[in-house]
Amino acid sequence: MRRTEAADDIDAASGAPRDWILQEYISESELVAGLDMKPRTIQRMRQRGDAPPYIVIARKIYYSREGTREWLKSRQRGGPRNQYRRRRSAVRKSRRG
Repeated sequence: MRRTEAADDIDAASGAPRDWILQEYISESELVAGLDMKPRTIQRMRQRGDAPPYIVIARKIYYSREGTREWLKSRQRGGPRNQYRRRRSAVRKSRRG
């Protein structure tokens, strides 16, 4: 029996399209493109434990969309410049005594 491309896109057990399995994940190449990084940068971050949560399937790395959003939020820094200046001047005043 000859398999067709359409048959490859359907899960034999459930009859559902295969792409639903990884809907909540993005590939490493999609992540680096979205973050405008080089692949080696995200690989180094993964080795240091500083990358978004990921899974490995068949030697391919996938990142959870939600986990990546949370990771980005956790890396958020700063705020309006005025807040930084006020805080910095308050520290200077407290050091003067």
